[in-house]
Amino acid sequence: DTDEELRELMSWATNIVRLPLKPGAYGNLDAQIANFPPEFLLLVDHVRYLTLEKAEAAREFVLEKWRGELRLETGEGFSRWRRFETTHRLSAKARSDWPLHDEGGDVPIRWAVPLDRLGEPGQFWAFFPTRTASLVAGILNAPWNTNAGRQHLRPGRYNDELIEAAAAMIAEELPKLATPSDPARHLDALPRREESGDTEQSVRLREHLVSCLKGREIVPDQDGKLRPIGEISYPPKTLTDGADRTPLERWAAYSGRPSDWLHHSALTRNRLASIDRLFPPQRIVSGYSIYGRAPAAPRATIAKWLEALIEGRQADDAVQASMAAIQTAAAIPPETRSRERLGEIVLTASGGWRPPDPGRLVLPDGSLNGAVSESGWCVHPELASDRDTRTALEALGLKPAQRRPSSDT
Repeated sequence: DTDEELRELMSWATNIVRLPLKPGAYGNLDAQIANFPPEFLLLVDHVRYLTLEKAEAAREFVLEKWRGELRLETGEGFSRWRRFETTHRLSAKARSDWPLHDEGGDVPIRWAVPLDRLGEPGQFWAFFPTRTASLVAGILNAPWNTNAGRQHLRPGRYNDELIEAAAAMIAEELPKLATPSDPARHLDALPRREESGDTEQSVRLREHLVSCLKGREIVPDQDGKLRPIGEISYPPKTLTDGADRTPLERWAAYSGRPSDWLHHSALTRNRLASIDRLFPPQRIVSGYSIYGRAPAAPRATIAKWLEALIEGRQADDAVQASMAAIQTAAAIPPETRSRERLGEIVLTASGGWRPPDPGRLVLPDGSLNGAVSESGWCVHPELASDRDTRTALEALGLKPAQRRPSSDT
């Protein structure tokens, strides 16, 4: 009755907890309220609305479900999250490593993933953030064994076992981050490559996660379906390393493209690097020395990549396939074309396939006699009559012939 704040709270509250503050603690409340992480609400089931208030200053956080996601409102905007969880049964060795763990043998592990910041490396949390980076996107929360200040994870079997269980959970749940419009989105959540200064815990998590992903359906094909890394083909590195994505976009624009190639949404620097790390490291033997190489996806040659558009095409769609391959080839930078084979992608008047070689192939022209225009030396007339394809063929150096070539070599 003598406390104005309590009287107001008791007019509506079900439970009130009143805690006396230690000397000097009141002055530190401003900083604590300002620095309080709203993501705390992602980790508890019984709190959906939280207000932190001191005098006239207040912060309010609201967590709500929204279209299968968690939406966290902070008063300064909102963020979108997905949360995954598992329960791990500790081994006897792990329980003996952390005797203060008081939940028996079962330990809850939760992974909260920020859908609008998948590319940012995350942290280990023990319901509040530690200073130990996990490098996997978002928050990896568990009752970790931390130091006295709860800032860093300690080494030991207890934490190691939880990290291994967390890696298995992430590997299982990771594909759920993909969407129909971006079937490679989940790759952004994977940890970056190892660098000096990485913590023991982040290295362990990365290694176990990569191990758990082996054999899983994790990379999207051209239909957006996830497949194991070894079941699809990968485009030429010379094209994915460059800033000009026009050839890749033109290849992917052809509706008849083969499905067993990496989806174009995965053709970003970071996503390709993540895919590379899923492959086992390569070893090269030279004399008596063995040189290790970074893991990497086996990349197709430009010729194989272009020929994939026309492979197995029948007469009814061979023209369209050849058009797509020719226009894609012409979009490749000239300096790259000059040192790479382009493959047999040009449909000829006789129904065969030839490389776009200006020295061996000609465009049809009214001045040519019938034998030449119907030979394996002449581009199919439907290709030449299509304006975009003819422009592409001319960019590749092909010209109308004024005389019949002497031989077919």
